[in-house]
Amino acid sequence: MSSEQVSFIITEYQDRHKDQVIKVISDSLFLIFNVEPRNMKELEDVKAHFFDKNGKFYVAELEGKVIGTIAVIQEEYEGESVARVYKLYVEHRHRGKGVGRALLERVFEFCNAGGHSRIVLSTHPRMVDAIRFYQRNGFVEFKRYDDRIFFEKACRVPERVCTENKMYRKE
Repeated sequence: MSSEQVSFIITEYQDRHKDQVIKVISDSLFLIFNVEPRNMKELEDVKAHFFDKNGKFYVAELEGKVIGTIAVIQEEYEGESVARVYKLYVEHRHRGKGVGRALLERVFEFCNAGGHSRIVLSTHPRMVDAIRFYQRNGFVEFKRYDDRIFFEKACRVPERVCTENKMYRKE
């Protein structure tokens, strides 16, 4: 992983991104688990699984190619409305270049705009890079259930998100 910055944009998911999104996520999961992902039905209909549930799905693009993804929806969790993160993946060769942090910034914006008190997400224990990323960005583990580790963070925009990446721009 390189600390070299790249010029990318964050845009809202469109149907034209579907195949590239599936590839980024499939490739990422294959690197960790060494098997082809079986169940990606929510990516067959992003509108129904994310947008129709008061959510958003964003992609990071570099020269027209999807290099990262993130989804967030409003969910009820333990009696409160939270911003729930799904599908945060960055192409392996673009990790460590500010892409994940830029995608995460969109979640903070969603959280603040919706008046949510916290962001909740989960990951698999074998996703060590993801766990470190979440911890570096202030998320704390609060629960383990089956093969999932749950993290949370108070909902406010961190001061330094994306400031080091001079090439990042919102679209």
